[in-house]
Amino acid sequence: MPHSSQPSPTDIPLNSPVRLGSLRLPSRVVMGPGLQGQAGAGHVPSLAMLEQYAALAPRAGLLLTEPAHVVPDPTVHPGTPGLYSPEQAVAWRGISDTVHQADGRLAARLYHADCWRIAQDGEKLADLFGIAANRARQAGFDAVEIDALGLTAGPHGLAGRLGLIVDAVTEVMGSARTGVRLGLGGACARGRPAMAEARLAEALDLLEKAGIGFLHLQVGWAPDEAVALARALYRGKLIVNAGAAGCNLVAQGLADAVLLASGRVSSATVPLPASAAA
Repeated sequence: MPHSSQPSPTDIPLNSPVRLGSLRLPSRVVMGPGLQGQAGAGHVPSLAMLEQYAALAPRAGLLLTEPAHVVPDPTVHPGTPGLYSPEQAVAWRGISDTVHQADGRLAARLYHADCWRIAQDGEKLADLFGIAANRARQAGFDAVEIDALGLTAGPHGLAGRLGLIVDAVTEVMGSARTGVRLGLGGACARGRPAMAEARLAEALDLLEKAGIGFLHLQVGWAPDEAVALARALYRGKLIVNAGAAGCNLVAQGLADAVLLASGRVSSATVPLPASAAA
């Protein structure tokens, strides 16, 4: 019987190593904090946050922070952390040092609540993300992720708008330490609306050319279809946020890593890498 070229569901275990850009991960599990909104006054990360990240560090190939705002915003929850002030950077430094002492890796998720509104000026947004990336570098983060889930067109056009921000962040962190989080939106919804798919193709073409370290794809229903669409347009490293379906996509070699809720990961379901289990 000829050997099948299709990978079996157990070909790639979650606890196998993978490289995302310049990051060498001991496992393909990406985790974020289970409990969010614990920052203190001035949106400064707290001791409770440090303790939570320290506990998660040995269990994940990469830790991804909760959204860290790049600009003061009176509309956000007071417990939401920021990454725009020197005080915030100092507090994040304590967290990153603790994660590194546990042999972990930490990426900052940079976020602006209104950053994709058409009225927002692309160049000003790029400046804000660039400043936040510089704070992230000062704070010892291994990488940053640009949260672009609400991607819309603006005065610079879709690709130009995202491109300005990617350029500002990669100038600070380097492309191999920069990731981008995208949602497919309507691109995989019943019949794939041409506009949604065209916007996704435009964004992924830009990210492919920019040589970013990883794409973080948030998908809803039909994850297989979503990843197939993304893979047709983007050949770089891919993190999927699709729950149990994401684990299957990694096992099949269709994605490189999966974002899992911290409460869903244990040594029973995802064996620890040898370095962490020792």
